[in-house]
Amino acid sequence: MNCRRIGLCCLLLIPASLWAAGPRRTRHAQAPGPPAQLFPLTPAQQINSLISHMLAAWQIGDISLLHRYYADDAAFVSGLDQPVIQGWSNYLADYQAQRRRVQSGQIIRRNTFVQIHGDVAWACYQWEFGGLIDGRPADFRGHTTLIFESSGAKWLIVFNHTSLDAAARAGSPGAAGAPATGR
Repeated sequence: MNCRRIGLCCLLLIPASLWAAGPRRTRHAQAPGPPAQLFPLTPAQQINSLISHMLAAWQIGDISLLHRYYADDAAFVSGLDQPVIQGWSNYLADYQAQRRRVQSGQIIRRNTFVQIHGDVAWACYQWEFGGLIDGRPADFRGHTTLIFESSGAKWLIVFNHTSLDAAARAGSPGAAGAPATGR
C-alpha cells in the first residue's frame, strides 16, 4: 500500500514540476542578451571594441546603432574638401546622403593605436574601403583619428577626423565621392 501511495505522489509531482518549469522555458524563447564577460576589458580594449562596433554600424547603415558611439555635439572632419561638420544631427544628413550612394562596402581597419589620459582617449588607425559606389567598384585607403570622452562608464566619440591617402586621392577616379570611414 505504501508503494502505491509513493507512486501516486510521484505521478502528482511530475506534472507540478513540469508546470513549474513551463515559465522558465518561455523566458529562454526571448532574444538573448549580450554574453556575460568573463574578464573585464581594459579601457584600451573597450575603445578598440567600440571602434569595431561603430564601423560595423557604419557598414550596415544602422543609424541608431551608429549614434550610440557618438556624442550629440561631436565634430566630424571628412576626407572630402568641406568644412567641419558640427553635431550629430548635421552629420546624419551627410551620412545618409553618402550611404545612398554605397551599394555595398567593407571597411578593414588595421594598425590601431589607442592612448588614454584620464577621461579623454584618442585612437588612430588605417583603413581600407572596398565596395560599390554608384554601381562602380571603389577602393580607398586612409587614416582616421577619433577622440573619445568618458562620461561615467561609457566612452563616446567627440571628434572624428578621417582623411584619404594622397595616393588614393590622385589614383582613384571619383575619389571625391569616397566614403569617410568612421563617419
